[in-house]
Amino acid sequence: MIYALLLSILLTVYALPAFASECPNAVTQQDSDGCSANIASNDDAELNRVNRALVKSLLDDSKTNAGDSAIVATDSNSLQDLKAAEKAWIIYRDAECRFEADGYAGGSIQPMMVTDCEAAWTVQQTRRLKAQIPD
Repeated sequence: MIYALLLSILLTVYALPAFASECPNAVTQQDSDGCSANIASNDDAELNRVNRALVKSLLDDSKTNAGDSAIVATDSNSLQDLKAAEKAWIIYRDAECRFEADGYAGGSIQPMMVTDCEAAWTVQQTRRLKAQIPD
């Protein structure tokens, strides 16, 4: 519980300076919500691009090693594991961010807090997946 709270604080602190620099013209909460949503959308697009590249690298490995059934089976398992991990990660990220934003329940900032949290987790996950792609 303490770990989750500390991680939440770190992610929020990490995301705030980025938000301020990426949304300098946001004046109203509606402006902030729209800008936050655009940032999150761009972050999601980058995550999807990296995920596709990782899947491609796993598929390419399978084709390269088609003669070795043990390697092909491992690559196939890796692809299945990646898909399962990504589905589980999305469920976790969304639930964690809803939980983090519960402190703002009823406030106009709550939706943006959820979106900013999701964007911060998405950037972190993108970095993790990028590190799995062979050079």
